[in-house]
Amino acid sequence: MNLYPDGRTLRTFSILAVSFTVVVLLLPGLFVSSSSSSLTITSSSSSTATAQQSSFQSANSEILSAYAQISSIEHNGGNASNLVSELNVAISLYNKAEIENSTNPSQAAIDVQKATQIASDVHSQAVPLVQKADSQRTLQTSAEIGGSAVVIIVAVLVYIFGGRIYDWIWLYQRRDYVILLVKKTRGNSESG
Repeated sequence: MNLYPDGRTLRTFSILAVSFTVVVLLLPGLFVSSSSSSLTITSSSSSTATAQQSSFQSANSEILSAYAQISSIEHNGGNASNLVSELNVAISLYNKAEIENSTNPSQAAIDVQKATQIASDVHSQAVPLVQKADSQRTLQTSAEIGGSAVVIIVAVLVYIFGGRIYDWIWLYQRRDYVILLVKKTRGNSESG
């Protein structure tokens, strides 16, 4: 690879560096997959007729609220696996209460109350995690943008000043060379 003092190869390098920056650092941040899943809890009107309908609605709203918080945590890159398992327990209690509501309304009321309490606990535990995940996401985005900016600035500086720097380094390495002038005259050649 020849490095010419005019910087032709250095310009190519700087273009490659900018391309690398865009591909490796910026594009993955743009295509972060946000899984937009939804949670729907439905109850049949016949099963809620015997138990208190307000307790089922309250449990449903608490579960949906906790799910929204967990979804926000995971969207921002946080870890909410323990909260997901707790919320699954609340959902299973809610579903169990729906099933046993027609046969055992008192047990259904207890299960709905437990599901509401668990979902409320999950929601309260998720609030600080949402804030933490949001700040981590902001920090990660800032680091990606800052790193990209540094690489682009270095590439531009190499593009602009690369030839001068290469010349300076070339002359610095050869500063101790001695150049001898050899005088060549026409009559010095021997002819036979």
